[in-house]
Amino acid sequence: MELIKNILQGKSIAGQILYGIADIMPFPNLLNVYRSVIKDRPYLSKWEVTMEVVGRIDIVRFAVAVVLAYLIVSGKLTTQTATEILALF
Repeated sequence: MELIKNILQGKSIAGQILYGIADIMPFPNLLNVYRSVIKDRPYLSKWEVTMEVVGRIDIVRFAVAVVLAYLIVSGKLTTQTATEILALF
């Protein structure tokens, strides 16, 4: 359990690699929110930590980012279509 905690807190090389990968993702970095929660309130149970993390993220922003990431990865959203959509606004 301590190994997983060190990874999620970024205190190990595996954790630093995980944070490096998460930093380039196009959606909010949940690992930073998790790290903040367990630093601020280390006495919480796993369920309470999960609820606190969910409470701290912006759900709409996260959902939009996940949908856009899916569209880009699947090839349904290209720079050309994105430009056309932006031109409408």
